[in-house]
Amino acid sequence: MVLHTTPYSSACLHFLDGLSWSLVFPCYWLLDRLLASCVATSLEKRQRSQDPCSFLTLCVLIAAPLYLLLLLVSLPFALLGFIIWAPLQAVRQPYLYTYRRPDKNQAEQGQAGPSGTGTGEWRLQGRSFCFCSANVCLLPDSLARFNNLSNTQRRAREVGKRIRNGASRPQIKIYIDSPTNTSIR
Repeated sequence: MVLHTTPYSSACLHFLDGLSWSLVFPCYWLLDRLLASCVATSLEKRQRSQDPCSFLTLCVLIAAPLYLLLLLVSLPFALLGFIIWAPLQAVRQPYLYTYRRPDKNQAEQGQAGPSGTGTGEWRLQGRSFCFCSANVCLLPDSLARFNNLSNTQRRAREVGKRIRNGASRPQIKIYIDSPTNTSIR
């Protein structure tokens, strides 16, 4: 299987995919903003309780109806975008790579597996990869607020900076002077 550089084989399908998302995205963004303006985090609740005439209350009273009105206006365009987008998924080229074990007939005949080993097992080919995992909530702002988190873009930028700084940090080796002469990495 070849790694596809684009999800679609033709420029026309790629254009239709971009067009469909440009019709859907305003509705998605407005729904996110509408829900985010109605759900307050603990910090915002504390600020409102300290100052009953706070700017946040005024923003909610003005922003929520405005977002609702714009959301209702954008819904027909989003529906049209979804109608264009849904059939395109049938011709989308996958980015998912899977490993399949060879058939029993193929293994009995001694034919090489997908990796060329003949045994059907993946072997390290001189390359190494480093994976990291983080328990980070990077949901849209409205959904993140249900977890008492705000400003998703700022948090995503900070996570990216920390990953970048951690990857570019030099690897420090610590040597211990001991009879076994071992090193800790």
